[in-house]
Amino acid sequence: ANFQERMQLRRSLIELEDQNVQNSIEIGKRQLIIAQWNSEHGGIKSPRQAARDKAALEGEDDGAGMAELLAGAPSDVRRAWRDVGALRRAVEKNNSTKRSIAKRLRHNERQAESMRQDLATKITGEDRIQLMELQYRIGKLELENMELEQSKIVHDSVMKGKDLTIMKLRLQLQVRDKIIESQRAALAHHGLDRAVSYRSLALMEQEGVAVSFDTIRGGGGGCAPPRQPGGG
Repeated sequence: ANFQERMQLRRSLIELEDQNVQNSIEIGKRQLIIAQWNSEHGGIKSPRQAARDKAALEGEDDGAGMAELLAGAPSDVRRAWRDVGALRRAVEKNNSTKRSIAKRLRHNERQAESMRQDLATKITGEDRIQLMELQYRIGKLELENMELEQSKIVHDSVMKGKDLTIMKLRLQLQVRDKIIESQRAALAHHGLDRAVSYRSLALMEQEGVAVSFDTIRGGGGGCAPPRQPGGG
């Protein structure tokens, strides 16, 4: 019973971790929707404003920045932000559940080790001792197999994120091109366009553009419509 409970606790941790990875992907998809709209309608941003927008997307401000960012946004963009909030709450709930399960698992493992040591002192006969050790090794192998399963789940989720990462990079390039075009037009208006290296301008703006849309830690699953928020 102790072993079965331990296996179930570990499986619950795997499922919660997988759900958190998927939720993080969905958060990234919705942040990309907001960033795309902001890129198309927000005009050219300074590096400082880009950093403020990033903080708003990450929920690291007091909410005023997000209100400013979403001013005049269409319903699908506002809905994307509401989904971000729901998904973050789901992640927080899962994390709380994971902490509780991990605590139970540690207690279970201590009990199992205590029982094994107790049996080792009580069991007599070489055959019985070998049987006990064999059962212990089988249990250990099953636990290791479950850990490999967890690693595979996380790896598969990260691989799904490649498409979302590519979309983010394309958006960064689009914003960079808008910045360069705006600067080119301003310089041409003042007759200075032949005296400036646009490559240098691009390099100067690159850092500010990148920070504006570096909003997720994992990846996402292509261009499919976002899933509904989920929790554990």
